[in-house]
Amino acid sequence: MKSGGTQLKLIMTLQNYGQALFKPMRQTREQETPPDFFYFSDYERHNAEIAAFHLDRILDFRRVPPVAGRMINMTKEIRDVTRDKKLWRTFFISPAHNICFYGECSYYCSTEHALCGRPDQIEGSLAAFLPDLALAKRKTWRNPWRRSYHKRKKAEETAPVFPAAEMSLRTLFCGDIFLNPSLSCCRVNPAVLIWVAHSWFGPPCTYRGGAWILILLPNSWEVDPDYCEEVQQTPPYDSSHRILDVMDMTVFDFLMGNMDRHHYETFEKFGNKTFIIHLDNGRGFGKYSHDELSILAPLQQCCRIRRSTYLRLQLLAKEEYKLSLLMAESLQKDRVAPILYQPHLDALDRRLRIILQAVRDCVESDGLHSVVQDDLGPEHRVPTGR
Repeated sequence: MKSGGTQLKLIMTLQNYGQALFKPMRQTREQETPPDFFYFSDYERHNAEIAAFHLDRILDFRRVPPVAGRMINMTKEIRDVTRDKKLWRTFFISPAHNICFYGECSYYCSTEHALCGRPDQIEGSLAAFLPDLALAKRKTWRNPWRRSYHKRKKAEETAPVFPAAEMSLRTLFCGDIFLNPSLSCCRVNPAVLIWVAHSWFGPPCTYRGGAWILILLPNSWEVDPDYCEEVQQTPPYDSSHRILDVMDMTVFDFLMGNMDRHHYETFEKFGNKTFIIHLDNGRGFGKYSHDELSILAPLQQCCRIRRSTYLRLQLLAKEEYKLSLLMAESLQKDRVAPILYQPHLDALDRRLRIILQAVRDCVESDGLHSVVQDDLGPEHRVPTGR
């Protein structure tokens, strides 16, 4: 089992001693995230990981490690070969005579949320591992436009400060609370646990009127129209390269409907000339009937985008290179195809039009040369000689 994270993931060792991360299937293709679910309490989708890899290639970002769908024999390829006794102990046979297991994790690891095969075949995604940290160290960064549900106290480092009087409080009543040094949790109902990292801030729960209350406060980017200006004055976002990487990531996440980009990683060796690695995309493609416009906040507030990205988006909006058709064609090659339900493919075209309109709005207000940053000129080309 992979340590950390909110849901069960397995590290699979291959015959050539390579490794891959296995995310098992939990939901069918057509199941949408319920409207009352917070984005961070939803299941992670194995097919979202697969689709994200293909979308990333079509957008020509190429920042998602290879991911493919596979059918796994739970008996021969997991239970009978695992050396993880904690995982092995969670295997059982269901009343329907299927092999099941649930492992250990923060969310959904119990007999009520067990993963069951048919009878022992289970579908999932396999993601190639990045190079070992000893060979290629990575650095984790907080996304400046991350989402959180925190009761704010005195800020440290560069955390923004907002007086409570300026906040519009929304509350959720919790039945009970659990605290540990790094995480806090409110139980909203017996089936859903909401975990929130402490970060700079204190626990998000408080006791009022005989009940635990989870306090939801707006993030700074939600209330400050000049937030991007503050971000661009802070390293590493004071260089155009990194902020434009964030814009690419914003486009990528909006197309998928991924609200869960709280952190991102880069390779340490390349310093500020590195690129963002688009990891952990399991909460994408959860809703096809709703477009979460708040994901576009970085693009709308900063009004900057790479010329290469803008040209690619314009191309994918053309009928002969329609994004949904290219995605469908690319995904057909996967072993567990079809990967995406048709309404998700249709949503890609709709969201692409929204992105292009957001760029046009920026161009209208700030001018083309201010918004579209040229990354295709001679000074940006990589030399071909030694």
